[in-house]
Parts: sequence; structure tokens; C-alpha cells
Amino acid sequence: MSNSVLIYDDKCPLCKAYTKAFVKFNMLNGEGRVSFSELDEQKFIESVDWNKARNEIPLIDEKENKVYYGVDALLKILGDKWAFFKWYGKQNALVFLAKKAYKFISYNRRVIIPGVYGECKYNSAPDFDLKYRIIYLLFTWLVTSLTLTTYSSLLTEFIGGTSFGREFMICGGQIVFQMILLVIVSKGKEAVMEYLGTMMTVSMIGSLLLIPVLLIGILFPAIPALFFLAWFGLVVCLMLYDHIRRVKLTNSPKWLSASWVSYRILILVLILMVSK
Repeated sequence: MSNSVLIYDDKCPLCKAYTKAFVKFNMLNGEGRVSFSELDEQKFIESVDWNKARNEIPLIDEKENKVYYGVDALLKILGDKWAFFKWYGKQNALVFLAKKAYKFISYNRRVIIPGVYGECKYNSAPDFDLKYRIIYLLFTWLVTSLTLTTYSSLLTEFIGGTSFGREFMICGGQIVFQMILLVIVSKGKEAVMEYLGTMMTVSMIGSLLLIPVLLIGILFPAIPALFFLAWFGLVVCLMLYDHIRRVKLTNSPKWLSASWVSYRILILVLILMVSK
């Protein structure tokens, strides 16, 4: 696509990675990938809807004199290399689902993978969309609860029995606990939801780290429970490190990491008391 230019959010590590892959695999030439920070007086600037571009990556096709956004832009690039994506782009139901999934990721991209954000002539930050943030919180809450429910079955020797309802309540309690603290210190709705999105990403990462070892436990039931407890402890330490890192990157109050740990210690104590 030698006559096309893709504008990407260079403050977003995820955006940088996949657009770089487009260049690496010759889907775009080197000059066909321009970041928001690099924009100056290029001739195509006036043709772009910059409010829309913050949420849906724009592809300027200079040959057609047309701008594609989001899923349409990605299908245009991929379809130029693989016929499957041309076919996919003609399936209205599939495109509809892809656009919903794209928005789900785009509106939450800066809580999924945070970066260092500076001033930019053309604002690349996605809009805050409460609906998609709530959906993200519910999704990560559900996945985390399901993973912990299954993993806890490997730790019954230490914590007794468990259930999905218990894990679901514990995960939800963490959300409510942190939210109340932020509301008390008069943080606005957007700041509260930004942090909760960040916090639940940490929980999601923890769940993903548990899954490979969980599968090992299912396939090899003779492995001692102490091994799974040790892995769980390591994952919690990694989660704490990532939580502190993300709080620092997003300039959130540092005490949020302390309250995050305090809640988990409190729950652990209660579980151990009940299991005796």
C-alpha cells in the first residue's frame, strides 16, 4: 500500500507494536506509518477527523482520496495482502462484531498497556467511554473469578474448599473497596474508573499467569499442593510489582498499592480463619 498513510498513537505500546509489524511484514512502507507526535504540515491533515482518529486508527488512502478508520482501516491493510480479509470485510455481521471488539480494546487501551504520555499537537488519547469501561471491568472480574475458583481447588490443603460465588465476591469486594477510598478523597468519576481499569488489568495478568500452572495441575494431579501455593505467591508478588509500576506511570496516588495489598491480606486472614 505505497499510497497509504497510517496514523497511530505512539503513546500506546500496543499501537506501536502492531503498526510496526505492518511495516516489518511489508503491508506498509516505512513512510506509510506516521505517529501523532510526528504530524506537522502533511497535506492529508485536513482530510482526517481527529476526534474520531483518537479512538479509531485512521488510514489515509491518497490514491482513493479517502480515509478509513478503525476496523475498516485494518481490513484495508490486511485485505491488500490476504484475500480472506477482503471476504471478511464483506460480511456485515462479522464486521459488526469486529468493530465492537475494536472499540472494547481501543477505549481501554491505556489501562491495558499504560505508557508515558506527554504533550502532543494532535491529541491521541482515546475518549473516556463509561460503557466500555464497565464492560471491561465486568469481563476482567468474571475471568479472574473463574480462574481463581479453579486454581483454588489445587490449594484446598491450605485454604479449604472454595466456590465461584466466594471468589466472585472477593474480586468484586476489591473493586468496591478501592472505589470507596478514591471517592472519599474526592477523585472524579473518570479518575476512579481509570484506576479501576488499571487495577483489574493487573488481576487479569495474574489470572493469565496462573492458567499454565493450573493446566499442569489438572494433567498431573500427583504434584504436591505446596508447588501450586508457591507459584500463587510468586504471581501475587509479580502483581504487586506491576500494580506499583502502573500506579507510578499513571500518576495515581501511591497509597493505592498499600490499600490493594491491605485488602488482600485481610481476605487471606479471613479465609484462613474460616478454613480452620
